[in-house]
Amino acid sequence: MNQKLRIVYDVDGTLITLDDKPRWDVIESLKFWKKLGATIIVHSGCGKDYADLWVRRLFLTDYVDATDSKNKETYADISYDDEVVTYGNLNVRV
Repeated sequence: MNQKLRIVYDVDGTLITLDDKPRWDVIESLKFWKKLGATIIVHSGCGKDYADLWVRRLFLTDYVDATDSKNKETYADISYDDEVVTYGNLNVRV
């Protein structure tokens, strides 16, 4: 990979189900991208502290470069979300 990709993951409905269960398939994709050298950002509409909490609960601190509140200003090459969004150049609905 010549340039570091910026990949953004949402929390609710994406990394975890709406009843707070881990979505292991999505979590594995996050780990995959990190192993390829991507910059990983986890964001949430519930705020940065909420994103931080779930990064710790899911034992992803070694994989995540930053957390943030969910906002349209966050640039992403690829965005993973459970809703239709336009945060990235490529938006993956999971």
